[in-house]
Amino acid sequence: MTQLLSPTQANKRIDILDIVRGFALIGILLMNIEWFSRPMAELMQLDLAATGADYSAGWLVKTFVEGKFIKLFSLLFGMGFALMLLKAKAVGRPFGAWFTRRMLVLLLFGFAHWVFLWGGDILHGYAFAGLLLLALVMALGTKLLQRFNHPVTILRIGLVMICMPFALSIFQETKLGVTRDYMQTSSEWAQEEVISSAVEMLRNPVEGDERQLTSLYFAMSVAQQRLDDEKEAQAFVDLDREIFTQGSYWKATEFRLIEMLSYLTSPTLYTGIAYHAAFTLPLLLVGYWFIASGVLREPKKHRLLFKQMAFLGTSFGLILNIVGVNLSVHPAIQNADAIHEMAYTLSSLGQYALTAGYLGLMVLAIQTDYGRRRLSWLVPMGQMALTNYIMHSLILAVIFHGYAGQMYGLISRAPQMLIVVAIILFQAIASTLWLKKFRFGPLEWLWRSLTYLKVQPMQR
Repeated sequence: MTQLLSPTQANKRIDILDIVRGFALIGILLMNIEWFSRPMAELMQLDLAATGADYSAGWLVKTFVEGKFIKLFSLLFGMGFALMLLKAKAVGRPFGAWFTRRMLVLLLFGFAHWVFLWGGDILHGYAFAGLLLLALVMALGTKLLQRFNHPVTILRIGLVMICMPFALSIFQETKLGVTRDYMQTSSEWAQEEVISSAVEMLRNPVEGDERQLTSLYFAMSVAQQRLDDEKEAQAFVDLDREIFTQGSYWKATEFRLIEMLSYLTSPTLYTGIAYHAAFTLPLLLVGYWFIASGVLREPKKHRLLFKQMAFLGTSFGLILNIVGVNLSVHPAIQNADAIHEMAYTLSSLGQYALTAGYLGLMVLAIQTDYGRRRLSWLVPMGQMALTNYIMHSLILAVIFHGYAGQMYGLISRAPQMLIVVAIILFQAIASTLWLKKFRFGPLEWLWRSLTYLKVQPMQR
């Protein structure tokens, strides 16, 4: 008789994944907390109005956290997929329908989280990308593609997809370098300066500027268009701020629903389903390789690889991120598209490098008795990652949003770090106590029960 799939027992889990997952939760919270107190329309933008400790905290999070821990979570998701697939093969159980059901449940969780709690949900993205990963693995299992069905093939596909945007950026920057000499660049810079001056005059008209505006007539149409775009963007920011500072939960929910539908139906590469196909899926593929190849199941045999990841990833990642972030906040970037693109490319590449560095450092640390002891407190948090992630949103919505704690925009960036510390301490203790009595976190239990179409035993 075919053995049925069942949830992984606690004593058979890979502690490395739980520890790294708990570590990633901290980074996700450091990143997300800001966007419960700032408009989501300004996402990924450093608050340039901040000063002192607030600016320092924002800069540090942007440099060391932003974009890194969501990528780490994506790798972990791919690793989890591989573990489940290997287990299904071991017990001779069909995997496709079961995993599809699991992703559809996660998709519903993500949509509910987005609409009812917070517009920065990532669960729906993992569900979409997980279904794409399943489709790819099943395709490689067919007779036609059987000869390519190897973990290395999955890794190559993932790395090629990751490298493609950078290859395009290198091509564009090279083309710019060989087709623009110093005189042309200087002329374009001067023209941008004139347009920026015209935008500022239109934004803050002063009596007596009419003659000067007339002399800048060649720049006025461009300046007016930029000002109109700026006003449109600011109007959305103002609406976001108004919605989440006033006291109606249902207006906030309606706003999030409209926002979600607009995002999911967007045809652009950087939003909607296309984004997760282009940017989340490749990381799932790399994560799949880490497990399917045996690298992370037997990390001691691959210690050299993790040392290289730790050293090279951290070194190059820090350099690229620090340079990229500092370029991105320099005032000159407002009039220099080339510098803006360069800053974005450096930061994006640095995010991947630093993610690899973090993973390498964590795996190396866990291989030592001292490191495992010091990091073991992260295990319960990692085992309850879904519950803790949703709990972040619930706690922060209660603190910041206008229909609850009404602290939206009132707690600056530095004090937010203290809130992060308090939440992590609470979740570390609560997760430990909960798992002493129960097998799963509350949402993990619900997810498993819906996936297996059977109520799972909860108590130990």
